[in-house]
Amino acid sequence: MLADVHYRDLEPIIAEQLRPLVSELRLTDLVTFVDHVVNERAASVAEIVTGAAELHFAPGFIRYDSDADIALDWTGRAHVALGIIVLAAHFTVRLRVILHADHAWLELQDIAHAGRAGETAPPDARLLEQAFMQNRLGSRVVARSDMAAHHRPADIAAWLADSAPCRRTGPSRPDLTT
Repeated sequence: MLADVHYRDLEPIIAEQLRPLVSELRLTDLVTFVDHVVNERAASVAEIVTGAAELHFAPGFIRYDSDADIALDWTGRAHVALGIIVLAAHFTVRLRVILHADHAWLELQDIAHAGRAGETAPPDARLLEQAFMQNRLGSRVVARSDMAAHHRPADIAAWLADSAPCRRTGPSRPDLTT
């Protein structure tokens, strides 16, 4: 977990942007993840992550970081932790997405941002959001003004209210409950 306050301020932005990916990953059966992780089939886990990511983001923007963990206990509370890399033109984000039966959260591991002329600079929230929007696929990229010309106001309201905002589950863990 990153301790820098500036990085913690970026967690909710990253969590909100990764909400579609997390929703797709949670559709995968727990047994499938357990099988692949226990039997060390990293390529199979990577295929699941890549397939889920490419439904919402440009190919190669989000990748599996060859890091997965399963936690099982006698109470039936299981979770899957997956290492994810977000690769953009000016930064790289490494994080772990922790999937539970009824919710998910993330832990930022590292954010590397290259400034001008190869100098490192602290990551910028605006640049981070811009990178996600440039790499997002599908209807979410459609301008709201274009939507208004083709849909009724009720349709637009439903589209805009697609997902609830990210809730905080602790001091540094945005909740990705869908």
